[in-house]
Amino acid sequence: MAYHADAGTARRNKHKVCSITGCTKLARKDDSNEVARYCVAHGGGKSCIYPGCSASARDRRGLCYRHRGNSIGIPRQQCRSSANHDLGRADAPSSLARAQILRRLANMPVIKVAQPEPLRVAEAILGRLIEAHFNDLRNSSRIPPTCTATLSHYTTSSILKEWKRLRGNFSEWGVSARALRDGDILVRLARILFNGDCATFAFELMRAIAMCADESGWPAATITQDLLQAIKPAVFVADGDKIVPILNRPPKWAALTRVLDDAVSAAATRARVDESPQVKVAVIAWSKRSISLIRKLLRLGPNAAAVECYRNFAFSLHRHRYFKGKVNIGMIGLTCRELVLLKEAFGYATRSDCVPIEAVTGKRKVGSKLLELNVELFDIRYDKDTLSPILNFNPDLLVLYDTPVDETSVDQLTRILRHFDQLSVTTDGEFGGSA
Repeated sequence: MAYHADAGTARRNKHKVCSITGCTKLARKDDSNEVARYCVAHGGGKSCIYPGCSASARDRRGLCYRHRGNSIGIPRQQCRSSANHDLGRADAPSSLARAQILRRLANMPVIKVAQPEPLRVAEAILGRLIEAHFNDLRNSSRIPPTCTATLSHYTTSSILKEWKRLRGNFSEWGVSARALRDGDILVRLARILFNGDCATFAFELMRAIAMCADESGWPAATITQDLLQAIKPAVFVADGDKIVPILNRPPKWAALTRVLDDAVSAAATRARVDESPQVKVAVIAWSKRSISLIRKLLRLGPNAAAVECYRNFAFSLHRHRYFKGKVNIGMIGLTCRELVLLKEAFGYATRSDCVPIEAVTGKRKVGSKLLELNVELFDIRYDKDTLSPILNFNPDLLVLYDTPVDETSVDQLTRILRHFDQLSVTTDGEFGGSA
């Protein structure tokens, strides 16, 4: 219940009105000794009682909007939360501190992930396709003369990193909505491919081509068919009268599991014989698909997770009615025989027994020592307080799974790294982006 009062009534009752301009609610004191300045809606009062949450309580039970299941989303500039939430504004790093942190990020130990051959070929073809479409956008728009020279030097990497801004510019310069939508699709496909999930990339590519109403544009180009034929061997192979799934793990999985194994081995070397230490690893990701893949890896283990990815591919074909001939099979790069075999394989995959789950986390025995590996995944895709949960987790190792591409994510990263100067940080510099 909100209590409203004018300034005179509040003064007579020795109460204060919320300091936010235009707000007439009564201010509430929090647990500290500070003078009451803000109402509950603007961050006054107690913090959320949920463990690790520093948002302000929004009901009498002591829960915030998120943990009571009623997230309204108060604007950041009008919300005053606890001291940890003020890191996003009052404690924002200066330009000098930000540059120093980014230089430190550049000097971090980098784990190079080698792409398998089908992915390397598909990545090169998709890069040529993106650059060709970008050139078409550039030639079909009324570009100001001052921007022509700059746009002529754009590569695939720069297009992906700046696509959000470029899309807005092309829209102002008169590019059609369909051409911009095609650009969105290609950028999205590239970011899926960065994660190494061949099955998801193959289906999303087929789906994007099938959604094309007429046989024109990039879906009908010869290079698109080359891309389809390049990615198919990474997903399945038609062997006689059956489909053989290729259960390749995404290359980043191998890199992440190697980092976790090295962290456990290093902790076992430092630990005494009578100790059973706990190794805490914090994994930070920006990409929605990266987060999904990491969760699947930690939950199922690499083998079961790879099988699950292929089953999802077969189920996606079934759900979108590919097995019922509702799409142009020739355009999506599948033959009638392959489609029949995939339908049979889908029926077998849904009936087959589950692959044994291999625990990635938990207790591990290294020599005569028993250690416990605890991995926590932190999602900082949105502008929210991520530092507090990481500080509460108190990790021994910080793993940067993705490379941030937008300013919000970079600012989040700088705030986090400022508090982990002495912590070993591992990043993956081969892939980047967010989906």
